[in-house]
Amino acid sequence: MRKYCIKVKRSCGDNMIKKLNSKNLVDNNYIIHHNKKYVYIPLKNYTDGSVIFNFKRKNNPVENIKKRLNKHKIFDMPKYIRYENSIILKSELKNKYMAKVFSEEFNVKNVYIENGKIIGDMRIPSLELLYGNGGDDIIIEDNVKYMLNPKKIMFSQGNINIRSNMKKENLNNKIVMDMFCGIGYFSLPLMKYNKLKTIFLCDINVNSIYYLKKNIELNKIENNIEIYNGDSRMELPYIKADYIIMGNFKSVNYLAAALVRSKKGTIISMHYLTATENINNYYEKIINNARKLGYIINSIENLKVKSVGPNYWHIKSKFIVLNLE
Repeated sequence: MRKYCIKVKRSCGDNMIKKLNSKNLVDNNYIIHHNKKYVYIPLKNYTDGSVIFNFKRKNNPVENIKKRLNKHKIFDMPKYIRYENSIILKSELKNKYMAKVFSEEFNVKNVYIENGKIIGDMRIPSLELLYGNGGDDIIIEDNVKYMLNPKKIMFSQGNINIRSNMKKENLNNKIVMDMFCGIGYFSLPLMKYNKLKTIFLCDINVNSIYYLKKNIELNKIENNIEIYNGDSRMELPYIKADYIIMGNFKSVNYLAAALVRSKKGTIISMHYLTATENINNYYEKIINNARKLGYIINSIENLKVKSVGPNYWHIKSKFIVLNLE
């Protein structure tokens, strides 16, 4: 299979592989090739300096899993989520042999199974450890590292494009506020790719705050940062932010708290759920609610993120604060 790759001298091979892996650029479906002089490292996509090379494909772990499970009379391949060192199975079958097979074929240390839905305002996953010793794990997206414990902290893989696009926001020397920061889902890429004046981060979950601080260190972020644990409506200072992130489905209930921390020109980025029949106009309700509070805001973006049920959608809307009535 002809693919883009990085070609380096053998003496530099190990360091280059580590560097590319840290940026999540290596295509692990193919075998790294080397000869007496050079190492050829397969890439997921074209990168500056890459060349074309013909690679051999690795054994497909999914096909291997299916074969091994079938031999044990397990014929339904469960859906799964992959972290750096963990697999989360979406299955009603709690089978330790199945967990062991996933661990071996994907070369991960831990395998969990979902027991139910996300719990409460703390957004705690319902997971049971089937294989391994558990503990912290790391997810890498666009060179941003997210450390977490899968049993304590939720991570939505479906929001990858939203997280990735945060690095494109031009907020240098701006004041930013994240009212539901979690472990830094949206604020980490923002901080990594902007030199903010100050960022105020708040979350009600003490475990999220713990991993947020770990992730700030892990990503070597040097912005001016203030962190608060508790209800953002009460804990965050009454400053006037340039950009406010509201990455929680209950953000509509916190609109007043965001507006009193805004000024003319403030951008408010809100995530919320809406029924399918209201998908194209729910933002108007938010504008009307702001008007009742004495603020004029205008919609500048409405994005369908993903379906979250038979009749509900995750929506991201951005508003600009125009002035007070």
